[in-house]
Amino acid sequence: MDQSAIPVRYAKALFELSIEQNIEEEIYKDITLINQVIADNTDFMLALTSRAILQSDKIKILKETIEPHVNKLTFRFLKHVIKKRREEFILRIILEFIKCYNKRHDIIKVTVKSASTLTNEHVSKIKNIISEQTGKTPIMAYDVDKSLIGGYQVIIDDKFYDMSVKGMLNKIEKSF
Repeated sequence: MDQSAIPVRYAKALFELSIEQNIEEEIYKDITLINQVIADNTDFMLALTSRAILQSDKIKILKETIEPHVNKLTFRFLKHVIKKRREEFILRIILEFIKCYNKRHDIIKVTVKSASTLTNEHVSKIKNIISEQTGKTPIMAYDVDKSLIGGYQVIIDDKFYDMSVKGMLNKIEKSF
């Protein structure tokens, strides 16, 4: 099987099962929780993917750390992933599940970088423009990058839009 297809297949299977059982929101919350645990604790992911740790010990780790906080389906799914020796794909499965959820609910991920902190008014305007242009609900993340000098950069899903002074100066420089 194509290695890149594995996370997609597993994520779609969990997503479709969550819809079928009418627990999509609950599973989504579980998946985002696990994603946060992985982001906050690299040792957790290292333990799950380590070849030196037995499957039974990995399942025990999940049982003690994750099981009390998630739906039974989520726990059984993770246990299945470990039993099938697909631990290395857990993070990508999580990201694919989130993509499936976002697609179904017309949600897009947006990152805005600006030279200075944006006011609530600017944030609201940007969010409204993106929502109107895409017809989707943006989940916004903000970052300040003083090197932009002025203006901002926007990343919508995987598309990059540069409306910064730095970006304009770079375009002018390249044209000479």
